[in-house]
Amino acid sequence: MIRQIVKNKSTPVGFKIYVIAQHGFFLRWLWHVKASPYTAVIVKLPLPHEKGEKGNLKATVALSNTQSDIIHLCNLLPKQTYHVFTDDLFSSPNLFRALREVGYGATGTARPNCGIRKELKEAKERNKAWKSSSLQCNEVMQIAWKDSNSVLFLSTVHTGANNDRIRKKRKSPAKKGRKSESQQI
Repeated sequence: MIRQIVKNKSTPVGFKIYVIAQHGFFLRWLWHVKASPYTAVIVKLPLPHEKGEKGNLKATVALSNTQSDIIHLCNLLPKQTYHVFTDDLFSSPNLFRALREVGYGATGTARPNCGIRKELKEAKERNKAWKSSSLQCNEVMQIAWKDSNSVLFLSTVHTGANNDRIRKKRKSPAKKGRKSESQQI
């Protein structure tokens, strides 16, 4: 039996299954096995450099085992272009660069400690109210915007430009009726 123990959880024993799905259907999946013979995938990527520097330097970027599973799952699919959506557990600029290098688009929310630019990380920590802010770094667009909280977002597909945004009006809270009164739960 394959099981994962996570201390400090209400249900400490569980399974880890990584799934790639489309329209609610599982296309491929991997069971997480502790002490598996499979190790992290090493991806060669160009070094980040400022504009004006010459040379085509190469660097090796090691992905975590969890991030390597994403690349492995994508490589199990038939060869064509895909757009991968991830949550903040998996998202990092290095993973998104690696996915872009092998021909996959990627989009997902991000955590402040994922390797995102310092300016966006600090803005999230301060929960600064701005409409949106974006930076492009090594072909990965790093975006932050203010919803009810500050949200960090990575994409190799979207540009963050004004014509790439959709404006939505939010409904105001009810002023009268049952929903406007405070409710005891």
